[in-house]
Amino acid sequence: MTEHPSTRLPVRRNFFSRWDEPAEFEPAHAYFSRMAGRNLQTSARVFAEEMGLDGRHLPAADCLDAVRHLPLKGMDGLVAATPVVTPWTVQFLGQTFRRRHWSGEEPRWCPGCIAESAHYRVYHGLIDFTVCPLHGCPIEVATGGENSLSWRHPTMAHTPDGTPVGRPSRRHAEPLESFERWLLGQLGVLPPFTVPILKDVSPAKAIDTVLLLGRAAACGWSRTAPRIGQDGLTRQSVVAAGFAVLTGGTAAIEALFERLAAEATGRTGPGHRRWGLNHSYGWLFQAVLYGHRSSTVIGAVKSAAMTVAMRRGVFARSTTATNAVTLEPNFLHRDETALLAGLQPRLVDKIAARIGIYPNVQGGRFVMYARPDAVRLQREIEKSLPRQAAIAFLGIKRAEFDAIEAWGSLRPLCRLGGGTRSHDRFRPVELEALIPMTPDLAAAKGPILTCAAFATETGLTVTEVILAIVRRMIVPVARDTTSPGFVGLRLDPRDVPRFAEIEIRVLRRGGRERKPSKAQGLPNCDAATILGVGIITIQSMVQQGILRVLPGAVGSRPRIDADSLEAFRTTYATAAEYASVLECPKSDAMRRLQSLGIAIHVRPLGERSSVSAFVERRAVMNALGFDIDPLAQDDAGWKGFWRNFSEDLARRKSIFRLATLSDGPEARLMSGDRRTSCTIRVQVKAHSQHDQQPPADGDVLPNRASWKELYPRIEALAYKRRAGATDISADICHVKKQNIELLLVSSKHRAQKRYD
Repeated sequence: MTEHPSTRLPVRRNFFSRWDEPAEFEPAHAYFSRMAGRNLQTSARVFAEEMGLDGRHLPAADCLDAVRHLPLKGMDGLVAATPVVTPWTVQFLGQTFRRRHWSGEEPRWCPGCIAESAHYRVYHGLIDFTVCPLHGCPIEVATGGENSLSWRHPTMAHTPDGTPVGRPSRRHAEPLESFERWLLGQLGVLPPFTVPILKDVSPAKAIDTVLLLGRAAACGWSRTAPRIGQDGLTRQSVVAAGFAVLTGGTAAIEALFERLAAEATGRTGPGHRRWGLNHSYGWLFQAVLYGHRSSTVIGAVKSAAMTVAMRRGVFARSTTATNAVTLEPNFLHRDETALLAGLQPRLVDKIAARIGIYPNVQGGRFVMYARPDAVRLQREIEKSLPRQAAIAFLGIKRAEFDAIEAWGSLRPLCRLGGGTRSHDRFRPVELEALIPMTPDLAAAKGPILTCAAFATETGLTVTEVILAIVRRMIVPVARDTTSPGFVGLRLDPRDVPRFAEIEIRVLRRGGRERKPSKAQGLPNCDAATILGVGIITIQSMVQQGILRVLPGAVGSRPRIDADSLEAFRTTYATAAEYASVLECPKSDAMRRLQSLGIAIHVRPLGERSSVSAFVERRAVMNALGFDIDPLAQDDAGWKGFWRNFSEDLARRKSIFRLATLSDGPEARLMSGDRRTSCTIRVQVKAHSQHDQQPPADGDVLPNRASWKELYPRIEALAYKRRAGATDISADICHVKKQNIELLLVSSKHRAQKRYD
């Protein structure tokens, strides 16, 4: 019965002129209806409406409130039997059920119980209470109409049309052993009926489990969940079949899952799968293990499902589902095999094939290994030796070991604990196979040589001798068992002449000579620094064909040919560089040069552009009447200092580059990602401890001999700022008898964002 909030007037309680004691296990709404008839009313609905109650729905709480003033001895029993209905639960007789287990909208009854006493029993309202264990009668349900019972009818002895409801039935000497008998024991109606697997299980969870197992037992394997009422499936048969499985204990539940898995053979499961748990158990996979209602099933059912899965080698099991299972599976999934061996799942198949272990593949990613094979793989991994131990096992040096590996005679089994070659691991059986089987040293006759002595006699290296032994070009004649690996081998001196003229090719690591690939040419940023212009200017010069781009450049960005750049730099210069010669601002230098009849190159004329303007050095000299280029001495001053610093940064592959070529003691450095920029000033403090201070302007250029040592200190100051050292503002160094102070004039740094 659904509870509806009351919005009516206060209840008038003086309508009861006569009343009886509540019957056994009778709820308040049924008692109210019966008392309406006791007070000569023909409709409990009209009676409730006159009292101020909701006569249409007869809420149990309102009916209980309407009779609380009556002096009843059985009031406590009436309160206990009255259901407390919420949208999710129903509580009565000290137990809590789910709302879907309860049907209080229409009466439900046992004809035998009604024949004994014409009153409603609250436990008959449970939908899954299908057979009365006292009389063996199926529970009947009101269908509505004049020939059926309803809450507004004031008696349960007969229907409104006079048809008797009760049918006398003999009560069993002992209640039937059924699920309904167990429920009545839990509600306190009958003595407890013990079912071992349902010990300490709530009635609500027991009902869900019985319905689940009952549908599976009655219908067998199915892709979709069977529905009660379809294809002749009755609730009574489902409850009986499910309780029979639970009565049989864990063995019966496992037998049910075994039957379902056997029936799944040759069928397509949910998701069009032909393997895994969701294929073997069909719809039951989600209901028992991973569905949103799997928490309503008792743990014994989940444990039985996983036990059968392990026994049959069926997978897609999770760690939470196997926690309660003590049985070791006969087969392990690839992921479980990897966990056992301490490997990554993607490496299991390759390493297992090296050992001679192959999986049983049933489709897709359903790859399983027999448990003995998985244990064998685990032991092979545990027995494998790291590279350094393998070198000691063979008694050779690292270079000799690398030569054997490069030739292909030895391969690592796997790499554990890191990503470098030092973490490679080797199988001892493969290491032993490299050393030929020879008699003991005591059995040797005649002169013999060690590997080192044989190498001296033949003019070969020890590495070449060992490689010849591995390739079976030299057959040892004896072995000293007290020495490890190749150190204990003894060779026949008669083989010396044969190898004195043979060249044994020793391969380097990787099987061939490898030359490091080095990117040729200059990137745009370095070319821009050398010319003292922006990157946009370099790109424009490349588009105009002024600078040559190297063919087959490494990476997606073009690299500038250094020779073409140097040829252009010696022929042309930017117009801004002649500003000091013309005694004008840099912004006015191009116009002044144009007025002298000097042609402008690179920069397009007649439009605003960020591209720098270049002029021919020879044309400027002729126009100004100079015999030598006035810019030729730049490399001797601050511009030369910063130009050499720029080349040093490019040579050492620093992340910093000069923004522009400065002609003073200050220059700005910019990182390649444009997140850090620093303006650094170089200032000579004194030539020695006894020298006087230089002029206040600080424009004294450091000795050229100190430039090479000074450049890393300038770069280090910029790196400290990039690393977040906000308290670093200067660095004082003593280079070539000069105290030089590096000042961090200004700096900007933007922290790296997540998607930078």
